[in-house]
Amino acid sequence: MSKKYFVMFATDPEVDPRKCAVGLACAAQAVSDGHEVIAFFASHSVKLLQGEYLGSLDSKVAQEEGFCRGMLDALGSGSGRNILLNGITGHSGGYSRKCFRDFG
Repeated sequence: MSKKYFVMFATDPEVDPRKCAVGLACAAQAVSDGHEVIAFFASHSVKLLQGEYLGSLDSKVAQEEGFCRGMLDALGSGSGRNILLNGITGHSGGYSRKCFRDFG
């Protein structure tokens, strides 16, 4: 039986990278298990949607290169693109659409 999950990322990955990686892993596993997942990235967690930043997260959480990107890709492809971000936070943090061009 498929369930619907809403996962909110609000932690700055600079402050607690492991919490962010665990959140990605849980959301990706739910998608892998056939559930619908809506992921919302708020505040500084929008950094997780930047390919370059996401690539640097692997070493911070003691994982092989590409591990975190693989989880985000699984989340994005399996959830029907139900990935949202706080546009106000992204804009005020200096992020623009071009920051996320390699996602997807």
